[in-house]
Parts: sequence; structure tokens; C-alpha cells
Amino acid sequence: MAKIDKLKEKIANKREFLRGFIVLSIAILSGVVITVFKVVATTLDMYMLFFVALGLISLSINIAIIKKIYENLDSLTEELENE
Repeated sequence: MAKIDKLKEKIANKREFLRGFIVLSIAILSGVVITVFKVVATTLDMYMLFFVALGLISLSINIAIIKKIYENLDSLTEELENE
């Protein structure tokens, strides 16, 4: 029973990390969209597109992390089902 409880705890922890990274990606994406809109509306200068590029890079890194967490969560779930 101890191994099953440990697996359940690991799954719960991974889910919390997954939720946090999904919220972070939504925040990054909303910032990128707002910045692009303000640049197009000429409220901000064109050099702000540099920050859009940084946002897109950080978003892609965040999506890669989400993918790894999801794969790890999937393998832990399969291991729990095999127990």
C-alpha cells in the first residue's frame, strides 16, 4: 500500500505543477496578444516587438515543460494502474 500512496502523491504534485504552468502560459499569451495589439494600434513603439519575441520564446519553453510534465504524469498513471 505504501507504493500506491507514494504514486498517488506524485501524481497529485505533478497535477499542481501542470496547472501552474498552464496558467503561466495563458498569462504569457495574453501579454503577447495585448502587446501586439497596442503596437498595431500605434500606442506602443515598434521596438516592443522585441518583448513579443521574448514572450513567444518563453511560451514555447513553457509548452515544452508542460509536455514533459504531462508525459511524466501519464507514465505515473500507467504505473499506478499496473499496481
